[in-house]
Amino acid sequence: MGLFGEDEKRKKLQKLTIKQLRRLAKLSEVELRYNPWETVSEDPKGDPITNKRDMILCLSDSPNVTNVEIDIVTGQKGPRSVGRKYRTKAEQDRILKRQNYTCGMCPKDLSRTVPIFDHKKALALGGKDTIRNIWALCGTCDAEKTRVDRDLIAKRKRRRGN
Repeated sequence: MGLFGEDEKRKKLQKLTIKQLRRLAKLSEVELRYNPWETVSEDPKGDPITNKRDMILCLSDSPNVTNVEIDIVTGQKGPRSVGRKYRTKAEQDRILKRQNYTCGMCPKDLSRTVPIFDHKKALALGGKDTIRNIWALCGTCDAEKTRVDRDLIAKRKRRRGN
């Protein structure tokens, strides 16, 4: 991501509360800790970060934190949700229960993280916006699935000549 993207990400992070920053760190699987060599702590991982300024610096430097995760934490739908049905808490719980609270692609336990609800078959690839076509994923698997879906969509567009 270029310099402009990093500045944009940092500005979005500055608008978040400390509670939202902690939730974002958990979602993105980023540990909010100082480097052990920068602290006098006995903890081999380093002291926990507690102030907002350092949290923003830690999260903005992490490649795991993207605008998508920031939008999830703030509750903004963003451009990706256009034409998609909003999933209620009851529907999300039903999906999680159907998957035994594990990621749809790997065995990761989703009861301790913020799951990402995604279409099994992307809408752009002919998938339907139904509860049967939605699954819960961990952040890592969602990023990988999104990358694969984007590649498939681009390949389809090239074949059509668009």
